[in-house]
Amino acid sequence: MLGTSSAVSETLKNLVLPGIGHFTIVDDVEVTHADFGHEFFVTRQDIGRPKCEVISEMMTEMNPDVRGTFRFQSIDSFVHEEEAMIKSAQLVIAVDLTVSLAERLCNIVHTVNVPFILIRQYGMLGYMRIFKAESTIIEKKEAAVKIRDLRVSEPWPELEHFAMSFDLESL
Repeated sequence: MLGTSSAVSETLKNLVLPGIGHFTIVDDVEVTHADFGHEFFVTRQDIGRPKCEVISEMMTEMNPDVRGTFRFQSIDSFVHEEEAMIKSAQLVIAVDLTVSLAERLCNIVHTVNVPFILIRQYGMLGYMRIFKAESTIIEKKEAAVKIRDLRVSEPWPELEHFAMSFDLESL
């Protein structure tokens, strides 16, 4: 997770509860008074602490089977310095990146076919973009048992016998 916001917290919560396994949050923002209005996972005691650390602690508390780490570092420097770590991820989620940084990150993950989700949040509105290289799977499946044709134009014997038992003229 690159960045911290209420959208990131909600997205990460929905991954942690079923058991994502491991996550890392990267950001260089500290908790402020303004976070209380929109960030569910921070308290007054957290003011001045790295927001990525606070959110990481809260997430791992929700599911003890999930391991969470954080890096108190700017996203820009992380993307430029930790390309190998980004390439080893199974999913990259980022929030409110600049266009140039989002393009750089997309180019990095595209080379190793790692899905990238970009979230932009504008108060109560926002959008999400998913970048994923094409994956094509073709697998021919042969039917093990021949399935009987059940169309009415070619009825099975029991249906034909039942249908012919009616005297349509008298109806």
